[in-house]
Amino acid sequence: MTRRQDVGHLLERGASPHTSRLAGGVHLDLHRAGDDRVGLERLEVGANRRLDERVPVGGAADGQRELPQEHGDEALVGRVGAAGEVVEGGVEGLARDQVKRVKTRNLIGFVNFGSSDELLCLHCHSDGSNAIEDNGPQALVAATQYLSRLPRNALPRTVMILLTTGHFAGGNGSQDFCRTFKNDLVKRTNAAITIEHLGLKQWEELPSGQMGPTGQWEAGAVFAPGSKALVDDSFTALRRGRPVPASVLKPLNPDANGTADAAAWPGEGQYLYALGHIADANFITGPTYLLNWGITTKDKCDHAQVRRQAMAFTQEILRLARTPRRRLTTYTL
Repeated sequence: MTRRQDVGHLLERGASPHTSRLAGGVHLDLHRAGDDRVGLERLEVGANRRLDERVPVGGAADGQRELPQEHGDEALVGRVGAAGEVVEGGVEGLARDQVKRVKTRNLIGFVNFGSSDELLCLHCHSDGSNAIEDNGPQALVAATQYLSRLPRNALPRTVMILLTTGHFAGGNGSQDFCRTFKNDLVKRTNAAITIEHLGLKQWEELPSGQMGPTGQWEAGAVFAPGSKALVDDSFTALRRGRPVPASVLKPLNPDANGTADAAAWPGEGQYLYALGHIADANFITGPTYLLNWGITTKDKCDHAQVRRQAMAFTQEILRLARTPRRRLTTYTL
């Protein structure tokens, strides 16, 4: 493991800040990516309520299966026939009359709401090609449950929980968050931790010529700008999450503009950093099976390791909540 290597409240557009609180110190708000309207849902942590409008996978009639909505403002949802019809100039495998455009939502929540104007952010994307590519939300829910049970004085700053949609549509959920809340939530955020693909085991080609487990952990990295406080705390989190191959890395393209075609690094947090100018530490792994659809997951993901890493990044949020904004937003490395 190496330390560093080169390589709201709910705010409608034009509305005044919303300042009410939810019992238990938790707000959960729905923000429709790309829409002029912002919808509100307030839920206590652990409430059994549906927070999005995903189309269920499986169970479709006539040998067809439904695709989950993966994208934000310009999502395509449809059915894939057994013969795999091809759409002219469209999405491969989807019949033209089976495609419709839908909108998905970002989820914005708050712990210790109103305790400060300054925010810390826990972030991940909420859509993926399989349960491994999209296992960050489980860790964020667990972290939220823990943080919401702490005494209010244990968190000197409000923690914003951010789940963004449109991961495979150019990060349009993250981009829309940065645009919509640029003068409020984005500006108030001292730092963010983005987590993706936790607890993964390495699979490579074996001597037999088949792909299989090597018995090693998949290497990971935290990409972060040159904030010494953020880099040091990220390195501590990697060590506490169990010593696996991992590094804290500089942005690959520090001058990126925050679009999918000019990314600062290969992770969802790059949009917050490059477009929102937020000091973001983005943990990510990239195993060989990451983008495969319909794969088994139990043999590739260690849930005890997911728990350890979730605890480590939750501890990092607690440390960052006590770190002055100036230290987090000053880049000296």
